[in-house]
Formats: sequence, C-alpha cells, structure tokens
Amino acid sequence: MESQLADMQSHLTDSYVTFLGKDLLTEEKLSDLISIMEEGTASTVSGAIEVYKGES
Repeated sequence: MESQLADMQSHLTDSYVTFLGKDLLTEEKLSDLISIMEEGTASTVSGAIEVYKGES
C-alpha cells in the first residue's frame, strides 16, 4: 500500500510540477487553488495561480 501511494505521489509530481510549480504541490496550496476556482474568482488553474500569488 505504501509503495502504491509513493508511486501515485511520484506520478502527480512528475505530471504537474512543470505546470503548477513545486511550491504549489502541497495539499494546502492545492486546496487554496480549488477554493479560488470554486468561488468564481478564477475560471482556470492559471488564473487561480495568478490570484493566489497576488498577480491579479
């Protein structure tokens, strides 16, 4: 089970680190990005990242 979890985490990191950046790949920060999108402040992940970083 731990091996499967490690494989899944590795896959997620490999797949999304180039898009999100390593600094945003934490559960808390991803949750913040989701909240920004659910609130309607941003409609895309890129937009949510801009809002999160205070660029918009």
